[in-house]
This record gives sequence, C-alpha cells and structure tokens, in this order.
Amino acid sequence: MKTKLGISTTAYAAGVFLLALFGGYIPLIIAAGYVLIAEEDMWLKKTVVKAFVLQVAFSLLALLVNAIPTLMAFLNSIFLLFNGNFSFIFVSRFFAILDDALDICRDVVLVVSAFFALKEKTLSIGFIDRFVEKHFS
Repeated sequence: MKTKLGISTTAYAAGVFLLALFGGYIPLIIAAGYVLIAEEDMWLKKTVVKAFVLQVAFSLLALLVNAIPTLMAFLNSIFLLFNGNFSFIFVSRFFAILDDALDICRDVVLVVSAFFALKEKTLSIGFIDRFVEKHFS
C-alpha cells in the first residue's frame, strides 16, 4: 500500500522510526502529523504514534536518570556554601553508565522497529502497545 505521497506505507513507517532516532522531535511531529491528518491506513497511524510515544518514553526515562546526578550536584553546591562536601562520585558514574545504557537501548529499539516496519510488523512493547491501542479504539 502507498501513502498519498507515493511512498510505500512500510518505508514511511520505517522512516518515522529513523526520524525518531536521528531527527528529533520537530521532524517526527511533522511526519506523524501528516499521517494522522492525511492518511487512511490505520496500521501506519498506529505505527507513527508508537514511534512518537517511544521517543517520549525514552526522553522521560533519560530525564529521570539524569535528575539524580543533577540533584546531587545541586546539594553539593549548597554544601560548598558552608564549606562542606556532598560528593558521591560513584553514584554520578553509575547514573552516567545507566544513561549510556538507556541510549543504546533506545537506538536498538528504534532501529529494530524500523526493520519490523519494513515488513509491516511491529515490535511488541507491552505498555507502549496498550497505550497506543487505548487511544485508537
């Protein structure tokens, strides 16, 4: 099946996952918005929404992972005002490793999802799939 742009729906869906990986939010919103407004194919609509939800979910996880070292740096700054020290270098390093692992996981999930989309399949991710289905039913 083809989109109104003349691109196959599978290639468009794979491209949207790659936009989530490399393009950031603005191109992703434009590509997903076009599908939601102009296209009829329900699989394509669910797939682009899933790509957007994945992007948001990974961004929220990264925010949470990076919030702890930021909070610790803030507390250290307050302690330094009073000539104290509140530095846990191990915790900061742990969360840096966790952030790197999250980036790798995001990259793998989006690339695998793009390959699945080329076959008009979807990578099953339980809570993400339930969220998308809930809002399309």
